[in-house]
Amino acid sequence: MNDHKDVTASTSHSGSTILLVMAMEEEAAAVLKILPFQSLSAPLEEDLPPHGYTTKLDHLNVALVVNGQDPVYRVASFGTDAATLATYLGIRAFAPDLVISAGVAGGFKAQGAEIGTVYVSKDSVRYIDRRVSITEPNYRDYAVGFYPVADASQMARTLGLPTGIVVTGGSFENSPEDEAQIRTHGAVAIEMEAASVAKMSMLMKTPFLAVKAVVNFEEDPAFADQFERNFHTATACLAHTMKEILQYYTDHEIESTEELS
Repeated sequence: MNDHKDVTASTSHSGSTILLVMAMEEEAAAVLKILPFQSLSAPLEEDLPPHGYTTKLDHLNVALVVNGQDPVYRVASFGTDAATLATYLGIRAFAPDLVISAGVAGGFKAQGAEIGTVYVSKDSVRYIDRRVSITEPNYRDYAVGFYPVADASQMARTLGLPTGIVVTGGSFENSPEDEAQIRTHGAVAIEMEAASVAKMSMLMKTPFLAVKAVVNFEEDPAFADQFERNFHTATACLAHTMKEILQYYTDHEIESTEELS
């Protein structure tokens, strides 16, 4: 754990470490193919699903942790509980200067998205389906989260990447209430892990970003079919962009998250 770091100051890029947290091995496959990652020789924690890879780009250390396979149902461990565990183990193992939740997400034609558009998070990451009617104390904001993200606007401008609000939900299909919350928050991407990765990063005083590639359009009733049809395209775009982002941080300082003090 890296409690000793002052995250209100920018981190030098010399010898810095970036941790990528990804939900599914299938999402990570394209990133592992495009960069020279090596699998860890030992598990992050014995008997727990998350597993890791490492590589080095110039003087930048990069670790990638995948949620792993659910030991009961033998499927990819997507979702917030698996991502919380993977993030905790990754931060504890690698003491990163920046955590990036990378993966695919639903996007919106109305926001100008195309299949493969890669968004960089801005402002904060939020839950859209944790509805709480108790107003005192402040449980409503607690349920949404509003977990801060590092200001990566300069990086996004340099690489020509769009930015926007990323929101997290617990279901692949959105309810009408979820859709209303998505509109309320002005989200450009919805997925199933980023808010939990952001919260754990905040608790462990580590700056955070989400980088999400559009795999389906939320306005389309057949978005489940789109997910399967467009998965290869979206993950390829994600891998290409992650390589550019990591290369950017070999020559630039990692941004801080001012709210983490």
